[in-house]
Amino acid sequence: FLHLDGQTCYGTVKSFRDCWGFLVSDQFSGDLFFHIRDNPTLVVPPQGGEPVTFTVDAVGGKPRAVDVVVTGGAAPAPAALSEVTAANKSRPRISSVPRGTLVDDTLHGVVKSFKFDWGFLTSDAFEGDCFFHLR
Repeated sequence: FLHLDGQTCYGTVKSFRDCWGFLVSDQFSGDLFFHIRDNPTLVVPPQGGEPVTFTVDAVGGKPRAVDVVVTGGAAPAPAALSEVTAANKSRPRISSVPRGTLVDDTLHGVVKSFKFDWGFLTSDAFEGDCFFHLR
């Protein structure tokens, strides 16, 4: 895995249990370990067989996958990601949002932290963090 350190790869979830799993790819032989703590954008536990992109982190002698993203069949188009990022940056930041104002709205943001089945989101649409749970 040392030759892939820092590179983005494409593969498939081989298995996932509790907070960890293994990925496989045509870009290397064997399985590559990943853990939810290294992948805060995984808000829903991945299922075996799902296609993913990820970065190989081989520092410290224990190769692992970081920045794992379930792609739903295809790698995300860089242009599409740029459009979303640009749209989020152009939105005005709301400093004080009355309770209930954003209910049923679709917002764009980032998973700030995630543990087991809960975490916190941040967004340019509101100040602070937003708690979420997978139930």
